Formats: sequence, C-alpha cells, structure tokens
Amino acid sequence: MNFNTFLLRLGLDPDNFKNIPSDPIKTDKGFIYEIEQRTDQRECPHCHADKVYINDYAFVEIGCSENNEIQDTIRIKKVRYKCRSCHKTFTPEIKGINRYDKNTEQIKQLIYSDFARKLTFQDIANKYHLSNGRIVQLFDEKVKFVPRLKMPRVLCIDEIRFSEEINQKFVCVLTDFEKGRDRRYDQKPSDCLFTGILWID
Repeated sequence: MNFNTFLLRLGLDPDNFKNIPSDPIKTDKGFIYEIEQRTDQRECPHCHADKVYINDYAFVEIGCSENNEIQDTIRIKKVRYKCRSCHKTFTPEIKGINRYDKNTEQIKQLIYSDFARKLTFQDIANKYHLSNGRIVQLFDEKVKFVPRLKMPRVLCIDEIRFSEEINQKFVCVLTDFEKGRDRRYDQKPSDCLFTGILWID
C-alpha cells in the first residue's frame, strides 16, 4: 500500500510525516507501524519566531486496531523544538490525533459508529483494546443530547433482558418512582418487579 494512502486510511495527514516507508514490525498481538514526524515545521507557536532548534525526540504509540483479533499500533517519532527567542519548547501538531489521545481520529469515528450497533460498552472496549471507562467517556462526548437528570427522592433499580440476539445481555433500568415513568424505556414502576428501591433524603 502507498505510504500516503496508508496514513490517510488511518485518518492522518501525510504532510505531517516524512515519506520514509518501512516494513511493519510483527508482534504476538499484531503489527507496529513506525513513522517519523517532519522536522521542517519550525515556527514557534508562542512568539512566532523561526529561530528554533531540535531539542530532543520522543516516541509515542497510538492504537489503530479495527477489530479485537489484531492489536495494531502506530509508533510515532515526534520532534520537540526549543525556541531561541522565548526559550519555550513545543511539538508541532499532528492532524488526526488529539493531544494525549491513544487512538487516531479514524478509530474514534469507528467507535462512534459502533454506538449505533447492538454492542455493549465492554464489547466495544474489547474490540479496540481500550478500557470500558474510556468508551463511556467517548459516548458522553459524542451523545450530547442525553440530559443529566437530578437524583430523584425515590430511585428504583432493575435489570431487564436487552436482546436475545446478543448472548442474553441485561441492562440496568433506573426509574423515578414518584414521577411514575422511566424516560429511557417508558416503563411504569408497576410494569416490572424491581430488585431494589433506594430512598434518598
């Protein structure tokens, strides 16, 4: 596959990297693809001076797996500059990867698509080799229209079978007893036998 095509497929901008194709490194879990950030982007973002020099390099690994069978990783050699004018250090932005992210933007889009499928958060976490908490965080960032409700005075808690098609997964139902309906599942408290009732003073 062409080097630029490979980067575009992962949602990365080829202009951010040196065009030096290399063979992937095979591991027990998948492959590691090594790429190197360009070193000719030399304007300081703090004072906009062009008198900068390479201070050091750092390697970061970004997940790019698209299934739970293979764990692929991009290893990026990032350059860190130091400005001779303001003496601050900086690393040029890499389009397609947000700062501190451990996955490419393309992988995040695939995760967003999986939210519409019959998959649990844990299923998606296993697929992309992420923690369950990170998947929940991405869901909260993406699905902005789900309101954050206040804690009711009487909270009913139950579990119902979500679907027989996905290994009989169960979901938790939280219902405001006094208001009489659960907004998500449109169930009255009397419609099912609740496994617990929590009174909050």
